[in-house]
Amino acid sequence: MGYGILVFFSLPDRPEKAWFFSSEEKKAAVIRTAENQTEAKTRRGWKTAQILEAVRDSKYWCIVVFCIAQSIANAGITNVTSFNLLSIGICLPSIGNIVGPQFFLESQSPHYSLGINAMMCCFAIMVATGMLYAVVCIFENRRRDRVHGPPIAALEDPRLSTEAEEQTDFKNTNFRYVY
Repeated sequence: MGYGILVFFSLPDRPEKAWFFSSEEKKAAVIRTAENQTEAKTRRGWKTAQILEAVRDSKYWCIVVFCIAQSIANAGITNVTSFNLLSIGICLPSIGNIVGPQFFLESQSPHYSLGINAMMCCFAIMVATGMLYAVVCIFENRRRDRVHGPPIAALEDPRLSTEAEEQTDFKNTNFRYVY
């Protein structure tokens, strides 16, 4: 926990404030984020429209399903012998850590066929969602190129840097997904 607190207070919120970068490295980091349209300015608060947009995105749900499948498989590997509900915490991966051990029935000891099969299914789901994510990104990038043309780097048009500041990837037509 102490390390987490140290990292929280010592890591900068953007490249320009990185105390451990030289001025050349800071410039390179800023250029790199401008080129791939991922420049982020520090701001406070949540925007409901952006949250709703993310929840409607198929790529978001691919990642959610992948994380749950991964944590179910992880729980099968790490929590077969002991299960302590208090040590799990409350977050998305904990769903799998709660569900995973339920597939390992004492009556099937020592082979745990249901648990092993559940883990294999989760691994298959992870592969499928990873591939689906890549396919969705490829088609979305192609669609954006067809509709809006190739992306314009923020370095070529300085207005893009400020315009993209509060835009999501849906609204920023110059953004291309990496997969």
